[in-house]
Amino acid sequence: MTSRLHLLLAATCALALIQLASGEDSNGEIKCTTQQQGDTNTSLIGLEPVILPPGVFDENILVTPPLFCRVRGVKVTVCDTAVAPDVRIEPTLSTITVRRYSNASENAFAYISVKCIIL
Repeated sequence: MTSRLHLLLAATCALALIQLASGEDSNGEIKCTTQQQGDTNTSLIGLEPVILPPGVFDENILVTPPLFCRVRGVKVTVCDTAVAPDVRIEPTLSTITVRRYSNASENAFAYISVKCIIL
């Protein structure tokens, strides 16, 4: 199940990047913002994508790492239509703040990866 989820996440990210490079999706454009904090150089674990529903302009996303994981780094890419959102990772690495500027009439997606030290 986890392998399928990672494959789906990778395929979705690849599609978003292709669409971003071409500057279009079904509505015209997808814009993404990537932020990282802490140790994000190697061995990142992808978490389930977070969907920000239409009408939500400001969202605090809790970083929920796997069991027995002490988070040492966080990397997040948030994609929205038309306007790239602002993204900030709290210094504690436990919360990601997203502010959307488009009309928020469609879903936005947050793709989060963490660097873990196993406890």
